[in-house]
Amino acid sequence: MTNYSLKNNHFLVNVSKSGAEILSIHNLMNKTEILWNPDLKFWNRVSPVLFPIVGKLKNNCFLENETHFEMLQHGFARNLEFDVILQTENSFSLQLASNEETRNQYPFDFVLKISYILLENCLDIHYSVTNLSAVEMPFAIGAHPGFAIDKPLNQYKLVFDQPFTANRHLIDNGLYTGESSPTMQNTHELLLSDELIQNDAVVFKNVPFYRVTLCELDNTPVVTVSSSDFPHWGFWSKPGAPFFCIEPWAGLADSINATGNLRNKEGIHILEPNQVKQFSFSIEMPIN
Repeated sequence: MTNYSLKNNHFLVNVSKSGAEILSIHNLMNKTEILWNPDLKFWNRVSPVLFPIVGKLKNNCFLENETHFEMLQHGFARNLEFDVILQTENSFSLQLASNEETRNQYPFDFVLKISYILLENCLDIHYSVTNLSAVEMPFAIGAHPGFAIDKPLNQYKLVFDQPFTANRHLIDNGLYTGESSPTMQNTHELLLSDELIQNDAVVFKNVPFYRVTLCELDNTPVVTVSSSDFPHWGFWSKPGAPFFCIEPWAGLADSINATGNLRNKEGIHILEPNQVKQFSFSIEMPIN
């Protein structure tokens, strides 16, 4: 496995060519780690890139031109080697291009480029998707970073940039049931607990917020994630696990009533031939 690093006076960031996954954001000042260290007891990933689907497909397959294609949860990008195409003092870009392996799961030609830029106390991440097919290409994309916590989950909360009212969308075996549950009632804070994530992620669709901070109950910040490009956000962990995920998504898992047609899938994006679509988000880390 080949890793690439970015470093400034405050942070050291390591990214793997495998899946273009961020493996570490290390605070050089206080010797702490922002991302969690994988433990097979809970989860074997750190911050996978979700492409060309977000979440799970019904029966793990979809239909394209009367042919069934099998693709597992969150797609294949997280499992494949990226090529480094550009590196500067404070940034680098990696690229995944369609190949025989990807076409066996997803019959479209594409280029996925991911850029990482390290600023003083912020890591900017940019996604660029290009459709090289002769036909329109349906896709979804998202991020799934897991942040380290060293206390029980009920000692943390999420603080949003504005108050809002929203229901969480309920999930059964990875698929949306069509049911929802009141979760936010004109508030900008969500108290966390193992009970909250007992039955999978807390998912808000078409969110009104752009910025969320994972904090301890005394408002000590752990990390802030911000973006205006991702309409749906998921918040996930496992009971007792030493991590919490903040996940901006441009796409959603299937519902229990999904037809298998990606073009009719909720949250899907459609790219015309030779069209490019870009997304970005930021991870802001406390310096002290």
